[in-house]
Amino acid sequence: MKLVNRVLIEVYTAGDRTGSVFTFPIPTYNVTEDFPREDPDIDSLFEMTAKYGIPYFQNFVGSQFKVSKDKDGNVTKVENPDAYKPGAVRSMCCRLQLDLSQLEKR
Repeated sequence: MKLVNRVLIEVYTAGDRTGSVFTFPIPTYNVTEDFPREDPDIDSLFEMTAKYGIPYFQNFVGSQFKVSKDKDGNVTKVENPDAYKPGAVRSMCCRLQLDLSQLEKR
């Protein structure tokens, strides 16, 4: 998968034959606590973002957890069962999101 990502980033950064941005499809990267910030390939992703404003980044950092207090008042971070999960949400454009669990109910 890493090779596929690297090649797609190269193609998107180069643009079409005239150097213009590919306007569709625009990939979405889910940013979670384990997002590979230190990966050497991340620089090329951010260069593409700086050049064309793509891809979309969907922020899941912190939203997957909630604060819980035990009987002694100690605060801990626990998983939030009501939070959107990165594998269960699809972004269709900058603001439209599909909750796949809701689609499955229909």
